[in-house]
Amino acid sequence: MLILKPTRRSRHSPSDFLDAALMVVAESGPLAVTVGAVAAHAKAPIGSFYYRFPSREELLAELWLRLAVDFEQGIAAALDAGDALKAALHTSVWSREHLAGARVLLLHPREVFVQGDGPPKLREALRSQSDRTRASVTTFARLAFGQSGPEAQRWAEFLLTEAPAAAVVQHLRRSERPPLIVDELITTTYHAVTLAVRSTG
Repeated sequence: MLILKPTRRSRHSPSDFLDAALMVVAESGPLAVTVGAVAAHAKAPIGSFYYRFPSREELLAELWLRLAVDFEQGIAAALDAGDALKAALHTSVWSREHLAGARVLLLHPREVFVQGDGPPKLREALRSQSDRTRASVTTFARLAFGQSGPEAQRWAEFLLTEAPAAAVVQHLRRSERPPLIVDELITTTYHAVTLAVRSTG
């Protein structure tokens, strides 16, 4: 009689390596991410890494995508609720709750993590994320300014992404959670900009 041995369950999942890469980047920057460093941080053999990711580059792209998708969910929820100010404040709120992730996502440009084409599934996921970001800017412009023309879109980009990121970045560089005064800065900027744009629209 043939006796089948039970399938051995892997001790390391793709998320384990992504979590390890997140901590390496947050602590030492993207250049510190090597297959050996990530495997060591995950307490896994290097062969286990390559079983799940074909390269360091794909790991970094997957890490950026995972963070971007997680980050954008809060903005999408605020916009779906019709609350543009809450969407603008999401950067500081999320940064407090996900300090390591914020240090990775907001202190380094996308191009550091996403290089080349990658596999089709990953390319499609990255395109979808970019499309959602553009759609969020359009929705934000309509909610905040009552219009979504080119100038309103540019103001929306500033108010939804650029100003909040600038407000938190010095705190992230010091590995500290953004204090509540950052929310006041963003809120004051939001009201000043929306008033100015609406008065000239």
